[in-house]
Amino acid sequence: MRNFLANSYDGVGVLLIYCMADKYKQIMHEHNEPGLDSYFDTLGNQLLQRFKFIIQQNVESVRNANLKNLGPIESGPHYVSHSR
Repeated sequence: MRNFLANSYDGVGVLLIYCMADKYKQIMHEHNEPGLDSYFDTLGNQLLQRFKFIIQQNVESVRNANLKNLGPIESGPHYVSHSR
């Protein structure tokens, strides 16, 4: 997980993993199995630290952007494609 986090700049993906880990922690509590609490706490802290870093990098990128170099603004939808 550390290698993934260190190389990931996908804020949505990191946040999604955080939400999933939190949900699994809740499920474990519902089943009276608190044995993985420290693991989920550590994982959650690592994920939130990386998410904050990614967001800070995005904010800095927007602040430092030169509007003259950005080109025309597109108002249409942005499509995502998967290559297999």
